[in-house]
Amino acid sequence: MNPDLVIGVPCYNGARTLLPYCLLGIRTRSGEMSRYEIVVVDDSGKPEHQAESKAVAEHFKARWLCHEQNRGITAGWNTLCRSSDAPNIVLLNDDIIVSRDWVDAYLYFLKENPHAGAVGLGFHFIAREDLTALLASPDAKVVPRHHETKERLRPEEYLHRGGGRPGRVMCPPGCAFGFTRDKYDLVGGFDESMRQFYNESDISTALCAQGFPSYVLPHPLLWHIWSATFRSAPELLADDPMTRDRQKYVEKWGGDFAVTDPKFMARFKDQPTEVRWLSLDGPRSE
Repeated sequence: MNPDLVIGVPCYNGARTLLPYCLLGIRTRSGEMSRYEIVVVDDSGKPEHQAESKAVAEHFKARWLCHEQNRGITAGWNTLCRSSDAPNIVLLNDDIIVSRDWVDAYLYFLKENPHAGAVGLGFHFIAREDLTALLASPDAKVVPRHHETKERLRPEEYLHRGGGRPGRVMCPPGCAFGFTRDKYDLVGGFDESMRQFYNESDISTALCAQGFPSYVLPHPLLWHIWSATFRSAPELLADDPMTRDRQKYVEKWGGDFAVTDPKFMARFKDQPTEVRWLSLDGPRSE
């Protein structure tokens, strides 16, 4: 039986510090293994790291791929998407820990909302020292952190999260998002001229231009060790890739994208906005 979902995890330098925890979370919190396949791509270009990431992938029964040279996360995403025929795709950074029932919520939204393009998954921020407690059991939780100070939040700052309806966005967060395979094929995948940044913006803009806006799910929230790869790999930022990739994006789509631009979103204001999703209390439609 072919899996309904491929979970793609790119890896650059986290074979020891991130990838094992990410894959453990997926294996213990994603339901029956027959429903999905995990594929890891190592984009480090470093044989030592490749050996370590391959061993971790094999331990968690994930398929392992690698790039002989570092090509950037955008190429990694394309490699992951094209490695499987599964009808649904989700891409997770290796600094993401999933929550129980996340697969159900994700697949339900894609099935019930064929008008949607890319779909993001929201998250709480955590620190590395939270990992042991967070992964102690499938239902374990920890107190979320402030994304900048890393201080633990007060209950009133996080207990209300996870409610509401799915939000329409210019693009989903690149650390945890996905789409159906037909949407990926419709726009030809990711544009690798944007090597590290603005890649999720580009594919979301392309889908939006075809009539498929993007959303972020309110529930369940995942757990994210904020910018873990970039903080530990300054070489990835040495040539200011954010400025370079943003320029590529602006050259391709036009407009002033200082933050977001309504150019491609405004056309949907008169279209039906009903969505169906799995909320904290079960299926909802609004």
